[in-house]
Amino acid sequence: MNITTYYNQLNSRSQEIFQEALAYPQLMSKAHSIASDISFLAEVAPDIDEKTMLKTVCAQIESSCLALSLGLYRPAIGGLRLSLELGFGCIYFSANKLAHREWLLNGDLKWSVINSDNDGALSQRFVKAFFPELSEKSPEFLTRAGLLYRSLSEYVHGNSDTWVASGLTLTRNDSLRSFYEEKLDETATLIKFAFCCRYLKILSILEKDIIHSAIADLHYISAVREQFGGPKDIQ
Repeated sequence: MNITTYYNQLNSRSQEIFQEALAYPQLMSKAHSIASDISFLAEVAPDIDEKTMLKTVCAQIESSCLALSLGLYRPAIGGLRLSLELGFGCIYFSANKLAHREWLLNGDLKWSVINSDNDGALSQRFVKAFFPELSEKSPEFLTRAGLLYRSLSEYVHGNSDTWVASGLTLTRNDSLRSFYEEKLDETATLIKFAFCCRYLKILSILEKDIIHSAIADLHYISAVREQFGGPKDIQ
């Protein structure tokens, strides 16, 4: 078999998986909706570089979902991890411009730095500086971010049990679709929470109107809800 025939066969199988995914488009719709939500956040970000990073998150989420729909589960999960890294990197760099400039000059985006317990994007020190009322939530979300990153990283680093889960051939895998959807939801929530910690208090009324629906899933937090004129307590 020549190489063209071989890859045409792989593409045909991938397209079969894609057509099966189109029959159940809910996950595609969810990924597109999340990307749209983050695009609204990008719209109100005050710095052009921060806007760019958030727009890159949007593109990465949609491309990772496309990879998933083609049966490329490991690249899809890796793309989701990159979305998380870029989202947190945006928030961290917004208050650390020197680190941002160094990263732009071919530096590494180090998770241990941008999600540091001491001064990362969800550390209590960071959150207290920009939204003190949310600092009590910081430990919970910091822990969730660490757990999410670790579970996504298992597919990036090639932990042996992930090869059992993902398989070695192109085939539909509903278990990994469910895993991806769960981690997609958590990625979106964490990025939105980090965004609120950093920016929500400095946004104008008009800007808050723009992102109101995009972060509706965080309105259960009273400090966030109050920023939109909602009640402190919900009966």
